[in-house]
Amino acid sequence: MSIVSNTQTNNAKYVSLIPENGTQFNPLQKVVFNLDPTLGWIKGRDSYLVFDVLNNSSEELRLSLGKAGGSSLIKQINIYSKQTGILLESLNNYNQWVHTEAQYTTDDPQNLVDVEGFPKPFESQIGINDGAGATLNNEIGLYNIANTYRDAENCSFSPIDNDGNLVRTSVRVCIPLRTGVFRWWDAEKLVPILQLGGLRLELILAEVAEAVAIPKSDSRIGGSIAGITPNAIAGIGLVGDDIPATNTTITFATSVVNADMGIQECGLAVGSKITLTGTVNGATNTAVNKTITAMAEVITAGAKALTITIDTQVDGTHAMSDVFITLQNMNGANYQLTNVEMRVLQEMPPNTKMANMDYTFTTYDIFNDVIPQTALRHNQDITSVASKACALFTMYEDPARMGSSHIDNNQYYTGMSASQFGMNMNEVVYFINNKLYPLRPYNPSHLADKVINQNEVVKAFNAIGKRVRSLGNTLGASLDLYTNRYLHARELARKPSVFDLQNAEPQIRLGFSAGRGVDYKGQQITNMNMRTFVFSKKVIQIDGDNGLTVVH
Repeated sequence: MSIVSNTQTNNAKYVSLIPENGTQFNPLQKVVFNLDPTLGWIKGRDSYLVFDVLNNSSEELRLSLGKAGGSSLIKQINIYSKQTGILLESLNNYNQWVHTEAQYTTDDPQNLVDVEGFPKPFESQIGINDGAGATLNNEIGLYNIANTYRDAENCSFSPIDNDGNLVRTSVRVCIPLRTGVFRWWDAEKLVPILQLGGLRLELILAEVAEAVAIPKSDSRIGGSIAGITPNAIAGIGLVGDDIPATNTTITFATSVVNADMGIQECGLAVGSKITLTGTVNGATNTAVNKTITAMAEVITAGAKALTITIDTQVDGTHAMSDVFITLQNMNGANYQLTNVEMRVLQEMPPNTKMANMDYTFTTYDIFNDVIPQTALRHNQDITSVASKACALFTMYEDPARMGSSHIDNNQYYTGMSASQFGMNMNEVVYFINNKLYPLRPYNPSHLADKVINQNEVVKAFNAIGKRVRSLGNTLGASLDLYTNRYLHARELARKPSVFDLQNAEPQIRLGFSAGRGVDYKGQQITNMNMRTFVFSKKVIQIDGDNGLTVVH
């Protein structure tokens, strides 16, 4: 039995809670809230978190929030019964799923951008053309290309003044709690805090590379795209004019790539440490490290001309040509949370004396696997104990493109698609209860059975109570591709039905036309992560005499 809110007959009010374990929080730390049983009943969907986030980097680095906005800062949420200590729900990779789900279930992301701090563009991937303008029929991560400082939203976390100095000021972020206990995937009903014995929420903060990002400096790829050289898609990669031997200034007036670029768009700041790579005295790929000491721009006929001043000459004797600029010390990126609050909407229903009830909600568990680089066949066994399963969602990523050294290009959010260079996946089929679903494997490539793949994803989202409103960007070279985070999925039962996965011995069976090859940068893909989210119903049986029991 559940109680439905009735704002016409009941008094509702917001109650503000502060963490019990501190006032400032850094990466990988835990933020703890206690919801006392005296709260009675709350509206989970109308409860939310607010906090200030500060660019706390040890270097002069301009950052944006990660691809899930404010939710990028939360890696895991654990919810316990405060009275009994029983774990009611645990959501790992919380930030990753928030970003993935939001892409599919949001047609206009502007509200997520304004309120939750999602960066622009919204999608994970983008299609590209080669140097001749022909579509490459492949996706690359948006961290590399279109996620730029030309979008004002990407500058809100790390603004700079008119002279290029980094302004270290906090930005306020408001995010909902996308958890099962708070009914994110279910019909809106009151959460019985009293009957659950109160709640203890533990928010485990994400590592820096998942929480924040370094967008690209300029909105154009520029240069030679044929062959997709790593430099052409670096997180901060500026092509500058030649630097005379006696100069300590760098201009961009004649650069095809970075002309019409000012202080706000370049992605750098006074104090940023950079590497200049170019030709010096006939030696190509000569690299020298410098520090930016000043920045200026001039606007002529609406076009911006940027000048960067560095601390010393290239080498005091020679000029540098073919100048390319990249950031140093991206490992110095950091963030800090302050003024953290949880605001819950408390409501008192007409009858609060019930002792026994079942509280049912939808949540997920994660099953991880690794696909060997040379494997042509791979089966993932889903050892789930869910007796009330709803749907399966599977995603992929290259672990070599994740972590602190890839803050400018983190596959934790962008992932890998079935049709990406080097993936070579050509078969997907589900084996459940000794039956194949569908009857024959389908090829998820965008040149083959993409429609089947997307249709299965739409049905799976419907099974968890979410309507798909976007299947990705359809502009230009992105038209035929997977621009949302790539998923293949399986609906296990249509709402309100559920499926007993516990004894079904489910497998996901994959086929590949070849071992994993090289990606769009020409870098070898090695072993690949495979992650499956199993969504199911959980029931908390509340008994006045025997306490709480969680039934999967």
